[in-house]
Amino acid sequence: MPDAASDTTRTRLHGELNDVQRRRLGATCKYIDGLLCDIEHALRSPESKSPFPHYVVDVTPAQVCVIEDHIRRLRAQLLRTLDWQHMKPEPPEIPVS
Repeated sequence: MPDAASDTTRTRLHGELNDVQRRRLGATCKYIDGLLCDIEHALRSPESKSPFPHYVVDVTPAQVCVIEDHIRRLRAQLLRTLDWQHMKPEPPEIPVS
């Protein structure tokens, strides 16, 4: 009879997620990227010509650079996580026009 404790403590290997887990991981990574897009949008809001701005950018240009660097690192980690499970981001589907 196999030892139940050893079965629950084993580590998950590359590409070992089932379909539901893979979809959830993909959706979670996409959601996180959307939040990062929102941050980028807020940081760049002074460049907009909108007469109804939503954000007051109260960080210095140096802080913006640091934040953008962290965003790049987080996105790289998201891609490494997907790659670990032999997954790739979905290609864009919606035309700008």
